[in-house]
Amino acid sequence: MHGKKQKEQHERTVKIMVGIDVSKWNGGIDFNKVKSAGIKFVIIRAGFGVNGIDRLFKANYTAAKEAGLKIGAYWYSYAKTKAELQNEISAFMNAIKGMRFEMPVYWDIEEKWVINNINYVIPTVCAALEKAGYFAGYYTSASVNASVSDENKKRFTSWVAHWGKKAGTYKPLHQYSNTGEISGINGNVDLDFCSVDFPAIITENKLNNTAITASDNRIQEAIDKINAGVNILEHMEGV
Repeated sequence: MHGKKQKEQHERTVKIMVGIDVSKWNGGIDFNKVKSAGIKFVIIRAGFGVNGIDRLFKANYTAAKEAGLKIGAYWYSYAKTKAELQNEISAFMNAIKGMRFEMPVYWDIEEKWVINNINYVIPTVCAALEKAGYFAGYYTSASVNASVSDENKKRFTSWVAHWGKKAGTYKPLHQYSNTGEISGINGNVDLDFCSVDFPAIITENKLNNTAITASDNRIQEAIDKINAGVNILEHMEGV
């Protein structure tokens, strides 16, 4: 019975979805056309730095929600000190307060200080977001991700950018192109390949404002499910 339950859990956890990530730089978006094009989820930039709210964040969130897409959010970090990092965390939480996300919320690590301190930044940011009831992860390039500790890779979910690589090379979330062409969006857009059923896990564990509170245990259980699903995919693909 235990084996059957575990298999069913893994089968539900492993799910292939193609999505996009957007910001104000993508302009106005017709999310109904985006969904009709086969896109299942969108990760929206909430803002950047200490207090920079993306001017299209709320509009994108509302329109994507009305179109029935699964939604996540990210914050681009410009922090250069630990104090600035804490201020950015507060700004991110204020920006997404009261919003419901079926995908994780991510910390965007691309600038020098946050890269150089990545193994401090990831647990600091994600632990703060988890304490507030969010399923949190980090975004960075494949080259930078190589410097992330095994402990942090195991503990927190990742979103890795490597354009031109086969979609799904990096799990559970791979940004595999920055030149996608999707109906409803003018110009190119980033494309993302997800190999985990985040919406099911997040909803089941009542995270990301799908419930009032969430315990660290529920978050860790969700992470464990994702790792189990990733291991199954890697075994199937022989990677």
